[in-house]
Amino acid sequence: MKISKLYCNENSIFNPIEFNEGLNVIYAKVTRPKDTTKDSHNLGKTLLIHLIDFLLLKEFGRGHFLYDNKSIFDKYTFFLELRTNKGSYITIRREVAKNSKICLQTHNEVHQDYSQVLPEQWEHAELPLGKAKDVLNSLLDLSDIFPWEYRKGCGYFLRTQNDYQDVFQLSRFAIGKHSEWKPFMAKLLGFDHTPIEKKYEIDEQILGKQQLRESSKDIVDTEDYDRIKGTLEIKRTEVLQAQQEIEKFNFYKEDMRYNTELVEKVEDEISELNERLYTIDYELNKLREALKVNVKFDLEKVQSVFKEAHIIFPESLRKSYEQLVDFNRRLSTDRGARLAERVEELSEEHAGIARKLQQLNQRRSDILSVVQDTDSLRKFRKLQKTLVSRETEIARLETILEHLDKVTSIDKNIRELSKERDGHVEATETMIRKGNPLYQTVRDKFNNIIKAILNLPAVISINTNKEGNIEFQANILKSESSSITTSEDKGTSYRRLLCCAFDISLLYAHRKGSFYRFVYHDGVFEGLDNRKKVLLLKVVRELCEQERMQYILTVIDSDIPRDIFDKPIPFAQNEIMLNLFEGEDKGRLFRMPKF
Repeated sequence: MKISKLYCNENSIFNPIEFNEGLNVIYAKVTRPKDTTKDSHNLGKTLLIHLIDFLLLKEFGRGHFLYDNKSIFDKYTFFLELRTNKGSYITIRREVAKNSKICLQTHNEVHQDYSQVLPEQWEHAELPLGKAKDVLNSLLDLSDIFPWEYRKGCGYFLRTQNDYQDVFQLSRFAIGKHSEWKPFMAKLLGFDHTPIEKKYEIDEQILGKQQLRESSKDIVDTEDYDRIKGTLEIKRTEVLQAQQEIEKFNFYKEDMRYNTELVEKVEDEISELNERLYTIDYELNKLREALKVNVKFDLEKVQSVFKEAHIIFPESLRKSYEQLVDFNRRLSTDRGARLAERVEELSEEHAGIARKLQQLNQRRSDILSVVQDTDSLRKFRKLQKTLVSRETEIARLETILEHLDKVTSIDKNIRELSKERDGHVEATETMIRKGNPLYQTVRDKFNNIIKAILNLPAVISINTNKEGNIEFQANILKSESSSITTSEDKGTSYRRLLCCAFDISLLYAHRKGSFYRFVYHDGVFEGLDNRKKVLLLKVVRELCEQERMQYILTVIDSDIPRDIFDKPIPFAQNEIMLNLFEGEDKGRLFRMPKF
């Protein structure tokens, strides 16, 4: 799959661009370097990659320059001609206004012009966007990325300025789930994506069940299962016995059970609580009396007594009395606070016991009303009411057990899923340890490219993290014999270089399969040392010539590689696909005023 031609229905505004199969340069030149009001970054060189992505049927929406400027481009129709890996061609037609209606045409000749062909005359006419993707995917037949469709890998071979932050994770995946790109990356590197994908799917299932389990934990704990089951069995036995006695109209056993409950439980508990209540009342009374006691000492009266007795009241004695008064005041304050706190505690306990006694006395009254009732019919009705209450409790306990059964089932499912997940993690780790020929080819080519440019080895590596998820890394090493990485791969320009080398390595490794055959790097020279630019350009040209790789780059004249005399190394005329320059509308990608 290569890009062959890009054109539109307004040739006066947008010149057709015919790409060659090797190196293609989108060149932006500053013709007035001293004019500070001009900027070669605003000529449209970056818009081109977004236009190609639009024609490769990217979802259309806010943020895309065509969408944000629909009033300008509403009447425009764009066309993209692709070369398939089988040597035939496909032209894609997409309007800005009716962007969800796509036309496709297959043909055998290069650089065709279908701008005057009516939509209904196309081979695949006005297809919905989803259907058009399916048809285009079938026509391109990129079997090396099956089961994914062609759009999945477009980002790696249409690298925008935002996609140089990470070698493996494109900006479009930055806020999504790792499951959206890591299995695909494993596929690109020749690994079986299945265990990685399955692991993420199981993680989602486990998370859902854990959330369901978490929402259920406040109802009852599974550890209480057997206790509740035992209680339920007792309740069922009581109900059965009561039913039998009621049916016989014999209340002896039921009366005996009530008597036992009254004597052994209710009365004993009432007695204990009354005794505790008396103790609390006694203690509260003493505490309240203690709070009323207030130590008083009148220093002036003492001085008066001394004066009347014609005895001198020493200053030191006055100070001692003042200190004593202050000490007593502080002692009384602390003691009062402690006494008040204890009063509050006992008052709360008193209120709780009073409520409990009220409940127990009501229960005693209910029991006595049954056992002392001589009216059999009234007693019968009361026992019936009690029976209904017990049956309601049985229903409640049964509901709890049913819920616990479900929770137990969830726990079992989580254990089974965890075991299955561990199996996929183990399969992934085994797969990584074994490696594969395609992965080795990618690593070798990646190392060769970086070494040719930086004179340092570089390695692509894969491992699993503590969650069992696959991780991809690309690092520059300190030397051939060292596995210690440098910090150079953390810099912006070197990350850009690593991304570039990785994309090219993928194209090289898949050169014998049905895969992408092009890569578009926007601003690849920006920020690089001049010597690195020269070496990168040399590597790119060699691969384009030897492996028939299509490489598209955008560059402004200030970033062009220079020779040892600091003169720009010129590109061949057949390598420059598009010349952009500032100063006039015709120097822009779209020959119109800036928008």
